[in-house]
Amino acid sequence: MVVVLDASSLSKGWQPGPNDSVFTSRSVWAEILLGGTPCFEVKVEQPSRRSVSSVLETAIATGDDARLSRADVDLIALAMDARGTLITEDFSIQNIAEVLEIPWTSIGTPMTEVRKWRYRCKGCLKVFEESHDACPVCGAALRTYGGSRR
Repeated sequence: MVVVLDASSLSKGWQPGPNDSVFTSRSVWAEILLGGTPCFEVKVEQPSRRSVSSVLETAIATGDDARLSRADVDLIALAMDARGTLITEDFSIQNIAEVLEIPWTSIGTPMTEVRKWRYRCKGCLKVFEESHDACPVCGAALRTYGGSRR
């Protein structure tokens, strides 16, 4: 089986099966190495620009764009390119994978439903569909709000 590995799952103790081909992106590989070199072979690849664009478009639509790092986007895009199963503990990565119909699994607690995130102002409590650097009304910081189920 082709698996695309996130650093979060490796830190939870994930180990490949005997027939698994393990891939990750360059940006995630750098995160993995912070915890030491894994004791199994990992193929480090870069995703296609087309897949990265598709992931970014989907992240904007679900509101995950403010929650995903570049490494997260690369990882999801690589899973699209490799047609593999994504192994991750990150709820935003799981959310995007679910919307894009990329198979995924989690070692710990998986997300249970797809979300469309919103952003709530910490000052005036106004809710926004899109992320902003600061609240357009009062200037206070925004935080992710559970939003709606899709």
